Amino acid sequence: MASEPLEVGPTIPFPYILTLTPPTINVKDNALKGTLLTAVQVAMSDGSAFQGQLVVTNSDLFAVSGLNIVLARDLTSADDGVHPTTIIAVYNGQVTRTNVSFTASSAGTGTTALPALPPKPLVPKHKPRGIQP
Repeated sequence: MASEPLEVGPTIPFPYILTLTPPTINVKDNALKGTLLTAVQVAMSDGSAFQGQLVVTNSDLFAVSGLNIVLARDLTSADDGVHPTTIIAVYNGQVTRTNVSFTASSAGTGTTALPALPPKPLVPKHKPRGIQP
């Protein structure tokens, strides 16, 4: 007996990889609220742009600003040490997550997290036909 082909509906894109820039974060213990810790890139299963929401589990020290993770408050020397959180990307009820931490150290020995570099523009490898320099 022949079976009928299974009809599959459209697939729903989901976030599946989180990339952090920079992946290692060291900040001075006098860094101010809003200091950029890392930029988050979310790869979607279908290659589309991420249109979901980022969430952090340690909202005492970490906050979300667009696709960036920033300090939620000013740091002091009492914050010296390692501070972990989980970054969660949510889209269409689907989630992916990654763990990250930053190390705060005294103002004289730490380095402030650098802002993320803008993405490189796409440049065609070949000139389209019919276009003259």
